[in-house]
Amino acid sequence: MTAFGVYLTTPMVYQVMPAYLESRGLPRAWVPTAMTLGQWPEIAALAFLPWMLGRIGTKGTLAVGIIAWLVRFLSLLGRPPLAIAVGGGLLHGVGVGCFTVGGQVFLDSRAQTRQRASAQGLFLVLTSGLGSLLGNLMAGDLAGTHPDNDVLVFLIPCVINGAMLIYFLAGFRSHDSTVDRAGASTAELPLRPHSVRGTVGGVGNLVTEPADG
Repeated sequence: MTAFGVYLTTPMVYQVMPAYLESRGLPRAWVPTAMTLGQWPEIAALAFLPWMLGRIGTKGTLAVGIIAWLVRFLSLLGRPPLAIAVGGGLLHGVGVGCFTVGGQVFLDSRAQTRQRASAQGLFLVLTSGLGSLLGNLMAGDLAGTHPDNDVLVFLIPCVINGAMLIYFLAGFRSHDSTVDRAGASTAELPLRPHSVRGTVGGVGNLVTEPADG
C-alpha cells in the first residue's frame, strides 16, 4: 500500500520537473543534466544501505526514502530559488536508494526462497507498473489543468507522501532484517540432516564426504 502510494508521486519528477525548471530560467540544454543529479546520491545510498539497515533498521531506512521525496516536493511549494529547485533533485536519488532498493532488500529477507521472484514481481507491478502509470496520468492532468499553479501541482504529492509516511510509521512491522539474517550464528541456521551416505563431518549447512562417495 505504501509503495503504491509513494510511486503515484514519482512521475511528477520526470514529467513535470523539466518544464518547471525551464520556466524558472534553467536553459533547456542544462535540463537533462539537472535531471540526472539524483543518480549520484542514489549510488551513495546504495553504498551505505547495508550500514543504514544495521544502524537504523529496515523501518528507519524506508522512512528516510519517503521523507526524502516529501521534502523534495515541499521545497517546491514556495517557488524557491533555481539553485534549490535544481539541487533538490539530489533527494530523489536518496528516495530511490533507501525506499525502492531498501524495499526490495526487505522483501528478499522476508519471503521464502521459492516466493522471492513472485514477491519482487508484485512489488514492481505495484510501483513501477500500476503506481507509475496512474501517477503519470495524475501528473499530466495536474500540469495540463493548472499550468500556472505550481503550488497546487506540487501540493498533491506532498499530501500523498505525508499520508503514506504516517501510514507506514504506524503500520510497518519488521521482526528481523536482512542484516540480522546475514549476521545469524551458525547455530541459528537450519541444519541439514547429516544422514547423507558417507558423511564424515558437518558444520552448519556444510557437509564433508569421503572421496570415494
